[in-house]
Amino acid sequence: MATNPEVARLRAEVKRQRANATAKARRLRSQGIVVQGTEHDPRRVAGIENTYNARQLRAYVAGLRAFNSRSTQFVAGADGRAISKLTYSLLRSTVNVAQESARRRRERVANEIVPGTDSTFDEMQRMTKRTRRPVQAYTYDTVDIRPDELVSDAKARELMRTVASRSTGAGRRRMNAIGSRNVNKMLRQSSSPFLAARWDELTGEQQEVLMNTPGFWDAAAFTAYDDTRTGEEEEQASQLADFFAFARRVAPER
Repeated sequence: MATNPEVARLRAEVKRQRANATAKARRLRSQGIVVQGTEHDPRRVAGIENTYNARQLRAYVAGLRAFNSRSTQFVAGADGRAISKLTYSLLRSTVNVAQESARRRRERVANEIVPGTDSTFDEMQRMTKRTRRPVQAYTYDTVDIRPDELVSDAKARELMRTVASRSTGAGRRRMNAIGSRNVNKMLRQSSSPFLAARWDELTGEQQEVLMNTPGFWDAAAFTAYDDTRTGEEEEQASQLADFFAFARRVAPER
């Protein structure tokens, strides 16, 4: 039975485009970018085009052409896995917005001396390595991520959604509310439970300052879980009182 001329033409085009795709994959591999085995590899089993009808062949050709296009570019993700350059660019844009938002919030306390130390807020952040995170753990965190930390485009898009949601006003309030409840719970378990009430008296902005201040969580946890129950209670309370005073000073009630 004679082959349909359209089908024959499409099968020949599949072979040509697949050869071009293989050449591109090799060039990318020489640059440390691995396409094979990723969602970006459009190539299928050799010879499968002989089982396809015209509609299937057109779809296959379209996928190969899209991959071969000069506009389809990649960066090297984890273990060299190909990550769409467009996906990474969108992630970087989202991260830049989050970075700027965090920078503006840190500005008010950047040069303030952290209670119990001789160092400024920024100096303490650098010492505690809380200057770079792939996702915000605290609202003042600088978010950043390298391509080689991404395992797939799907994970990059998931990370993008997380970073974006935590950068919104609602996301920030949600993170602060969770943190505030955790601090309150710790202080109620402490040897000086009245400190929980002192914590609740702070404004949301003041609580946010403290939850981002290096050393505060350690002081709160030490107060909550120290088992000595000796004369250290007043000292512990004093440590947190210094933090509370710090928050009130740098973020006065309006």
